[in-house]
Order: sequence, then C-alpha cells, then structure tokens
Amino acid sequence: MAATKKSAKTKKATKTNKVTKVSQPVEENSTNVYYVLATIVLFAVCCTLYFGKIIKLNNGKTTTPATEQIVTETYSMKDGSTLTINKGSNKTDVEISITRLALIRGEVKKESGDIYYITGKDASENPISFTFDKSTKVLTVSDSTWDFLPEGKTFLFN
Repeated sequence: MAATKKSAKTKKATKTNKVTKVSQPVEENSTNVYYVLATIVLFAVCCTLYFGKIIKLNNGKTTTPATEQIVTETYSMKDGSTLTINKGSNKTDVEISITRLALIRGEVKKESGDIYYITGKDASENPISFTFDKSTKVLTVSDSTWDFLPEGKTFLFN
C-alpha cells in the first residue's frame, strides 16, 4: 500500500507542476505597417527640410537658386607659402598658408581700396589679424598673441 500512495503523490506533483501556455494572437502585420508608415513620414519630413533649402517656391513656380559667383585670387612666395582670397557676394574668405608654420583660415572684415583687413584664428585658436595690401602684395600681422607670428611681421608675396 505504501508503494501505491507514493506513486499517487508523484502523479499529483506532476499535475501541479504542469504549466499551460495561453497564447494570445499577435497582430504582427498591424505593427509592421505602423513602423513602415512612421518611416515613410520621417523620410518625407527629412526630404522636405533638405530640399526646402534648395528649392524655393515662388507663386507656385519652382526655381533653383543661382550659384554664387566666387572670384579667387592666389598669391604665393618662393618658399611655398600661399595667400588665397575667395571673394563671394556675401563675404570674402581667406586662407593663409605659411610654410612649416601655420594654416590660418579667416575672412576679410573690411576692405579699403587695395587694403584688406583680415581676421582669423591662430594655431592656439586665439584671434589674429592681418592687413594685406594688394598693390604691394605685403601681408602684415596687425594683432597677434602668438609668439610665432608677432605683431609687425611681414610677408612679401609674388
């Protein structure tokens, strides 16, 4: 009798440990459709923002903006140093490359006849100013805190 009670207890234990899974229907298609629609809307917004800057609407007509005319003047020295002036309609960018010393990018803040007043940042990210006389092709450091390009230093370009 003891053996029959033991087997009955074992059967009960297996019945109580049995886990029944309740499966609920998952609507995968509706979730996927939601993500696809959200992606399309996001793509449309990005395109509108990007192309809105390129294409201007004017009374229902689409026009593309005219490309800006940029005039480039380049001056050089025998050691390979260069001074490049890119003159656009809105501003004039300058790149001063002094061989084995510095590459300074800046802009012309003021133009008076043949003289350009140039500002930029030195290698230490401090402000630096130059004057460039187009008639004599002399670049002069007018304001600097950098020891390698002190105030009054001049460069003669060809």
